[in-house]
Amino acid sequence: MTTRDGSPAGDTDAGGVEQVLYVVGGYVGSHIVSARTLAAARAAQEEADATPYYLDFGELRRSGDLEMLADELERHDLSLLDYVAAIERSAGRAAAVKELGDRLAALGDVSFAGDDDANAPADSDRLRSESDLDEEVEDHFGHVLETKMSGDVPADIFDEFCVRQSPMFVDYEISYVEDERLDAMIAALEARGYTVIRD
Repeated sequence: MTTRDGSPAGDTDAGGVEQVLYVVGGYVGSHIVSARTLAAARAAQEEADATPYYLDFGELRRSGDLEMLADELERHDLSLLDYVAAIERSAGRAAAVKELGDRLAALGDVSFAGDDDANAPADSDRLRSESDLDEEVEDHFGHVLETKMSGDVPADIFDEFCVRQSPMFVDYEISYVEDERLDAMIAALEARGYTVIRD
């Protein structure tokens, strides 16, 4: 039997706290999380997998993704129209077509070194700063589990059995339970009335 939101009946207590938890292996140790966190982790990874990744402006402009390109150019206070015009000027080409997307596509063979006067970034300019790259998440599924685990288990049990870490250069904290403490943590949760499901 399930509730209206699709979760198994009995998964939450009267206060809305999820009483069924799941053990998921991580890079270091394991995570014990709720069905809600597990679903959020899967959704975050699916979204990340579906989002194209470009390293620099050259890759992005040749991709044809005008919306993303326009968003990135906004950071340079530059319109898409002015960017395309700057590339055309650098290549000594006149606009052969009217549609902006077609004009940009026609410049695919051009190596653009940038235009300081127009504030137009070069093809080799990276889309992310060094600090952005430091904070960039590669495994979105694991990231959700390791940052949300602390909210899914009782604080006293979490503090007794889990490891907290603050990785360098980022502003979030990750957590996990070491493999040798996993059984004891599960026993403590079960004694508190939780059901813990392991793979």
